[in-house]
Amino acid sequence: MKHLGSWLAGAVDHLKNNWQAHIPPGLVFVVATMVMALGFTAVMVVLGGVVGFLAAVVQDERVVLIAAIIGGIAFFAAIIVMTVLIQPLWMAYVRYTIHLLRGEKPELGELAWGYKHIAPVTGLIALTMAATFIAMLFCYFPGFLVAAALYFAMPVMADRECGPIEAIKASWELVKANFLDVFVLMLVVMVGSMVLSYVPFIGPMAMIIVFVVIQSVAYVQLTSGGEGSAAPPAGQ
Repeated sequence: MKHLGSWLAGAVDHLKNNWQAHIPPGLVFVVATMVMALGFTAVMVVLGGVVGFLAAVVQDERVVLIAAIIGGIAFFAAIIVMTVLIQPLWMAYVRYTIHLLRGEKPELGELAWGYKHIAPVTGLIALTMAATFIAMLFCYFPGFLVAAALYFAMPVMADRECGPIEAIKASWELVKANFLDVFVLMLVVMVGSMVLSYVPFIGPMAMIIVFVVIQSVAYVQLTSGGEGSAAPPAGQ
């Protein structure tokens, strides 16, 4: 594994020099996620109340069954809507981080980039989730292999503004010569994210920042011959 240590060291170095630049987008992402989660919870409470009311008032089991089915459909529809709304923000944050790594000075308004490209972003997320889910059906491990192969699809799209298929192909081109490094990196990030998620108050934001920075550092190093791992502090 010739790149793993460089990727992790580059991420640590970048955060040491530029951690302040990640606080605003990290906060935006966390707040947006919380607002969407509250909206999702409110919808579920209302639907649960409607189904409960019908079960108590209406004696026709068919009506109650239909209401329950509609509630279930609405549940999955709400999850899809949340995914469609949050993923463009995530990809825009990846783009923001890539620009930081290259010594640029991205503005916070760049987080709107994902919503300006919501169609290709949604297409990429749908393809990657479907491929990973199908692979997961075969005893989970194949799903991790597919996830590793697609690990750089999001940074590719964020950086090159290409379509979903092009992003997937480019991700595989980057991964195939470094598959073990990417696979282990993905596992390290997963474990680290789970640990950070339990840290009170700052855990969720730290988890998002660390995940995005490590992925972006690995992408920038692979696409720039090793440069970009330790960009100067933002504003210098």
